Amino acid sequence: MAQPADLTPYANPVESPAEPFNIADHFLTANAGRSDKLAFVDGRATLTHNQLDRRVRQTAAAIRDLGIKCEERVLIVLQDTVDWPTVLLGAVHAGVRPIRSKHPPNGRRHAYMLEHL
Repeated sequence: MAQPADLTPYANPVESPAEPFNIADHFLTANAGRSDKLAFVDGRATLTHNQLDRRVRQTAAAIRDLGIKCEERVLIVLQDTVDWPTVLLGAVHAGVRPIRSKHPPNGRRHAYMLEHL
């Protein structure tokens, strides 16, 4: 019979962040010193961390300018290009909840996804 897992607390437990954690902010901050290094590459384009940072912030500002509020859902319909991480991180940076779809535009399918996901 299997023995129960050791439930002894870790010697150095990780504390929760003092304020809400935003993975997009963390990613941008963690890579700030790598501004000229490649962040993403696809078959058409490359994106450095500096370019990604700028595009993520522009995307987040555009989302806010559209009046989309924090925690609201945003459906992202993009193929796997450098635009995908830009829009995903921009949405997260803006505080909205991105939902991904690679399906071709289909109003009923996307309405269902927004309603139920």
